[in-house]
Amino acid sequence: MLQNLTIDIRECYLHAEECRRWAEFAPTSSSKVDFLDMERRWLSLAHNYEFAERLSGNRADNSCLTN
Repeated sequence: MLQNLTIDIRECYLHAEECRRWAEFAPTSSSKVDFLDMERRWLSLAHNYEFAERLSGNRADNSCLTN
């Protein structure tokens, strides 16, 4: 499961980077704002996945201590 999260995190960052590039070349200020908003959402999702990954790692560490 952790490996899948790592892949998901990487994909989120790639999508965010792509949105940032699209924003640089956006033809209107409105579309630029939209692309930057999408970038922010991808980054937020990546951070949520990272948090879940840390929680899963902590649980694994804690279960070793209790056994």
